[in-house]
Amino acid sequence: MKVENDSEQKALLGLVKKLNKREKIVLQLRYGLMNSPERTQREIAKVPEISITSVRVIFILNHKGY
Repeated sequence: MKVENDSEQKALLGLVKKLNKREKIVLQLRYGLMNSPERTQREIAKVPEISITSVRVIFILNHKGY
């Protein structure tokens, strides 16, 4: 995910601050935020304390706009 300008980056960071720790980690890893490479759901599930079920639930909730 590429942020085009400073205002987009500020808006994105404002939204990320509202997430809990696990949600932040999952979304940062999935979309390559904070200068990290994009990862698949399976790759994210290998991170300690994050299960594949947690990853799927976070994606389902975020796609529904919760």
